[in-house]
Amino acid sequence: MSWIHRSRRVRLGTVAIAATICLFNVSPADAATPAEEARLLLEQSGITGGFVVHLGCGNGEATAALRANDRLQVQGLSSDAAQVAEARERLTEQGSYGPVAVDTFDGQTLPYIDNLVNLVVVDGESVARDELLRVLTPNGVAMIRDG
Repeated sequence: MSWIHRSRRVRLGTVAIAATICLFNVSPADAATPAEEARLLLEQSGITGGFVVHLGCGNGEATAALRANDRLQVQGLSSDAAQVAEARERLTEQGSYGPVAVDTFDGQTLPYIDNLVNLVVVDGESVARDELLRVLTPNGVAMIRDG
């Protein structure tokens, strides 16, 4: 697995906010399942609790796997309504819908207030870096799939 870590400080008024943006590339040998990939992402991010957003939630399997403990609330986002419907069905069947939820978004603006999200996993959707930084908490982390 290759990771590139970048830290960026953003000055808002008199408050400096640190956020980390990391590129990730998980090979099949590194993570055989979505659960294993989620474990590796959470381990590398250092995030153990809070609000996690998964951009590009697909069928919801990887999104559900990001809720590794009861201290995490996870929301998957996709600009594809069919994927969101499939993911909701999967999560409901698993009994995990609630602490793990999915929704559509416009593909540009994340539907959150500033400084809310502890971890953003970007996997198949993309938004502007400034938009990621806007929603991240101080010391929040964005993990962006590389490739």
